[in-house]
Amino acid sequence: MSGHPLDREFVKALDSLPPIDFFLHDSNHTYRWQSLEYENALTHLSPNGLLMSDDIDLSWAFIKLVRDGNFSKVAKLLDSGKVLAGVRKPSPLGNVVS
Repeated sequence: MSGHPLDREFVKALDSLPPIDFFLHDSNHTYRWQSLEYENALTHLSPNGLLMSDDIDLSWAFIKLVRDGNFSKVAKLLDSGKVLAGVRKPSPLGNVVS
């Protein structure tokens, strides 16, 4: 993580929460910030938690996340002006949804 104060504040905020079931990225769409959010949100997601991201077409960060991750499915929603996608965090027991 870089030394930028917003990076530290974001991670500090996540650390103050119990495991989360749903995370939606819809803020700064730069590769650096999206990567920071995805990486940290995934570590705080509960098993089978869902990470969604708006405007995945504005950087390669979501593509890299999917390529490097262990996701069985990627959900995408496309319309004339939006590209939204999500992945479910793999459960230690496999992709079992309760």
